[in-house]
Amino acid sequence: MSAPTEEAAVSTRPPVRQTDSIPARRRPRGAARLLTAAAVGAAMLLAPATAAGADPGFQHATFEGGASLADGVCGGPVWGAAQTGENIPGQVHFYVRGTFFGVSSAPGRSCRVDTTVTWRNLDTGATGTVHGPVGKPWYPAFDPDPVGLQISETVATGPGRIELTATTALPHLPARAVITAY
Repeated sequence: MSAPTEEAAVSTRPPVRQTDSIPARRRPRGAARLLTAAAVGAAMLLAPATAAGADPGFQHATFEGGASLADGVCGGPVWGAAQTGENIPGQVHFYVRGTFFGVSSAPGRSCRVDTTVTWRNLDTGATGTVHGPVGKPWYPAFDPDPVGLQISETVATGPGRIELTATTALPHLPARAVITAY
């Protein structure tokens, strides 16, 4: 074995030049990183959610938490959405559907259940009710009604905060949505 030569010990990296006029930057540590992350998160939550060019007078809300048994041996989620905007003042348009799994009581038909949607204007006390069957086939190719059944309605609620609740005629968990009508 031979001893390393002087040439092998010389580094090929360029020399680091330090000047007194530029202070060295330190990376944030510990609490500083946490505060930075919290500030960025707060800015994202508090920033306006309206996209550039979007209609600021339009609102959308989803029905949440709904589930129900349906005819036959069926059950599944009850869901939907509500929309309102300045183009339909004092009104809310909504739809409610059910996506049920199981065997219907009528051969060749998708599972369905009678459903009631009640709305209440939390600011004025006005109320209303809409009834109808909901259901959506799990296998659309084998169902005579492949689009499914839904309640789709525009109701005159008046301006204010509107609470919508979907309930069914069979054991269920209600689906709820809250939206502000202009």
